Amino acid sequence: MTAEWYAAYTQPRMELWARSNLWERGVDVYLPIYRKRRRHARRVDWVSTPLFPRYLFLKADLSRTGSRALSATRGLINLVSAGTGTKPTVVTESIINGLKSRENSEGIICIERERRFDPGEELLISDGPFVDWPALFECGNDEERIIVLMNMMGRQARVRISREQVRPAR
Repeated sequence: MTAEWYAAYTQPRMELWARSNLWERGVDVYLPIYRKRRRHARRVDWVSTPLFPRYLFLKADLSRTGSRALSATRGLINLVSAGTGTKPTVVTESIINGLKSRENSEGIICIERERRFDPGEELLISDGPFVDWPALFECGNDEERIIVLMNMMGRQARVRISREQVRPAR
């Protein structure tokens, strides 16, 4: 039998620890990571976090390793199966490759934003000191930030703002 991909269920917030322990055992592990916006005490920052909290993927030959031996790894609870007492469910290579194909050069999964804006589209600021101020979308700056035009003190100012801090005016 050859090695196949399996999903593994981890202890809460122990995905990185379980990944390290599996690497030490020589197991091929994949933990998809994405960037998440976090707010705390008037501060906003971006943190790397698992795409699937409490889950990671591992590639192993269970006929040689055994699922119980892998489940004994610190940080892991068990391999995901379709039901109680059944063999762990195989995750197809195409699913793993599909996730990896969405990674950027830093190994971070890029999540497509659900809303794109058109140049000249009217927006409202939804967060921060300019809440409910009108703005016009000018262009995208990068994946997270956009440039809008706002009327301030009688002139139009170009402002860089987080994509998540605006909403359509209509």
